[in-house]
Amino acid sequence: MSATFPLVLKEISKTYSPGSVSEFHALKGVSFDVEKPGIYGLIGPNGAGKTTLLRIISNVIAPSSGRVLIYGDDTALDPVKTKKRIGFIAATTGLYGRLTPRETLKYFGELFDLSPAALETRILELCELFEMSEFLDRKNELLSFGQRQRVNIARCLLHDPDIFVFDEITEGLDVLTSRIIVKFIRFLGGLEKCVILSTHDMNLAEKLCENFIILHKGAIVESGELMALKHKYKCLGKSLEDLFVSII
Repeated sequence: MSATFPLVLKEISKTYSPGSVSEFHALKGVSFDVEKPGIYGLIGPNGAGKTTLLRIISNVIAPSSGRVLIYGDDTALDPVKTKKRIGFIAATTGLYGRLTPRETLKYFGELFDLSPAALETRILELCELFEMSEFLDRKNELLSFGQRQRVNIARCLLHDPDIFVFDEITEGLDVLTSRIIVKFIRFLGGLEKCVILSTHDMNLAEKLCENFIILHKGAIVESGELMALKHKYKCLGKSLEDLFVSII
């Protein structure tokens, strides 16, 4: 039953500046069922509609038409409930510069109605997981890009969501921070969470993802398990990049 699926997309379309000379159809009737937890790679060329789709899934922007269901709940009809089940982060997600990471996490924890005791415990756990102790009480504006991204991901994990939506979260990071984040994504997979990961790094995607959704010109052109797709397109023994080029 689709009501038990982590994520269901039903005919999602998005048009920017409708009726104007700059009208652009970013998504064209995208439908897809994520039937079980796991790490799903959303890949496609620039302009394919990936970021738009991820923001619609996360209820950051509304679709022009179509529905998003999170474990059977419509994001448009019950935005508060569904947002509590989602953790969203992009490479461009910002932090308020005058707050410290600790203050940032406290603020968002209170928004999600975490008790003071539970929130303090959670902050300590995330501080250890993302190795943030040396800058936990330093202002965000003084942190490096990699340190800020660790804070962002900790914030995303605070309320223990069921679905994680990541848009290019390793872009521009140093090697050590990237390794921490990759370890974190694998950790989520082990917890039976649902992860939707968009990245241009095909090597990273192939290492992390079990299933792929390939988006091109606002529509899904292919989806499925990696080995099944490689077999279908006669790419056995070849890389994800080779498969991607064959499909696109």
